Order: sequence, then structure tokens, then C-alpha cells
Amino acid sequence: MQTLKLDKSFVQGLGTPDSRSDQIIGAVINLAHALGIEVIGEGVEEKPQLDELQRLGCDKAQGFFWSEPMDPSEGPGWLEQNCAG
Repeated sequence: MQTLKLDKSFVQGLGTPDSRSDQIIGAVINLAHALGIEVIGEGVEEKPQLDELQRLGCDKAQGFFWSEPMDPSEGPGWLEQNCAG
């Protein structure tokens, strides 16, 4: 499946006064989905940004909201600590 990544500059504007980010992101998500393309929001740092992306139908998200970059060797421990069911 093809994937489109929404730039963090749009995601960071979600929910801010006078921002058109939600309109732009909503239109891009709708267009991408119409073309069978999955959408990932980049640069999610706060829960309200994630909530808005989900409301707009974004498929996935990534950003510091979950974790800052780490060495690959740290990944398994992080997953065990944060994703244990």
C-alpha cells in the first residue's frame, strides 16, 4: 500500500487559533483515501493533535508524543515497558 506522510508543520497547527491546518489535513486525507493511499501524521507532540488527526480520519501517527528517537537496541525494552498488554 502507498503511504502519504503529513508534514509536521501542518500537524503542529492543529487546534490553534486562525489555523487552517484542520481544513488542509482533512482535504488531503480525503483525497488520499479516495486514491487508496494510507495517511500518517508526522510530528505529533500532544494528545489534542492526535485526537484531531483521528477525528479527521488519519490512519496512523508518529512523533514525540510517544517517544523521542532512540537507539535501535533500546526498542525492545521500550516496547516491553510501554506496550505490555
